[in-house]
Amino acid sequence: MSHDLSALLAGVGSCIVSSTGRKASGIRSKMVVPGTANGTVGTLLDSELSGGSVYPNEIRYGEVVRHYPPEAILNCAKIVNGWCIENDGSLVRAQT
Repeated sequence: MSHDLSALLAGVGSCIVSSTGRKASGIRSKMVVPGTANGTVGTLLDSELSGGSVYPNEIRYGEVVRHYPPEAILNCAKIVNGWCIENDGSLVRAQT
């Protein structure tokens, strides 16, 4: 999926964590930028769809937060990486 991070997030979100039975889409709600209404993994990675960029010095989202701090994407990557390590080997495609 190359740099299409929102597509990757959608693909992962369509899975189920077999160890818990929960939808993997819960990764979207992980907080990256505390104290903001839209500082979650989902918001940051979906921002590319609204004309933002996935590169740290270009993230912009809506009128509430004009610019995310440059470290926001780095922190997002750390959170996603930790989640992936925690759920390694337990993601299964949901039956449609």
